[in-house]
Amino acid sequence: NLLQLFSNEIKKINMYDSEIWIAVCDWVLQDFYELKRGKSIKQPKGGGGTSFKPVFEKAQKIKPDLIIYFTDGFGNYPEKSQYKTVWALTQEYEVPFGRKFLLRHD
Repeated sequence: NLLQLFSNEIKKINMYDSEIWIAVCDWVLQDFYELKRGKSIKQPKGGGGTSFKPVFEKAQKIKPDLIIYFTDGFGNYPEKSQYKTVWALTQEYEVPFGRKFLLRHD
C-alpha cells in the first residue's frame, strides 16, 4: 500500500525536531496541516488525477525550506520551483526539477 509507505517515511522524518506541513493533493489541495512531532498523519482525502501545482502555490504562502513530495511521479508539474524540492518516487520517473530518490517497497 503506497499510502502506508508514504506514512512510514513521514514518521521517520517527523522524529527530528523540525516543522512539518502535510499537503494532500490530487487535482486540488484536499488538506493542509502541520504535523506535530509524534503525531500521525490524517487519513488522506481525494483521489484520481494529480496536479503538483497546488502544493507549490501553497508553498508561496508558507515559504518552506524544503518540499518533499511523495508520489508515483505521474501528474501535472509546474515549470519550476524556487524551493528546494525532493521527489520521493515509487518508481523511476523523470521530474522537471529538484532531486529524486526511489522509495523501496515490497
